[in-house]
Amino acid sequence: MTKDEALLMCLEYIEKNAHERKYVRHAIKAALEVKYVQVSPLAFVEMVMEKEHLIGKPIFWAEWPNKENT
Repeated sequence: MTKDEALLMCLEYIEKNAHERKYVRHAIKAALEVKYVQVSPLAFVEMVMEKEHLIGKPIFWAEWPNKENT
């Protein structure tokens, strides 16, 4: 599930369950605080191995060649 999909789910939930808004508000804040992280190419390959079928925006990326190898 992507961050956008999660936020849409939260908004739909709020519309149906107005009495639980504070819980959804915390979930939305957590989703918005996701930080993107650069990792080494080896760490990236290890994390995505056998997960090629997943779709969405990754929260980590790698660059090759990177500063260490130039």
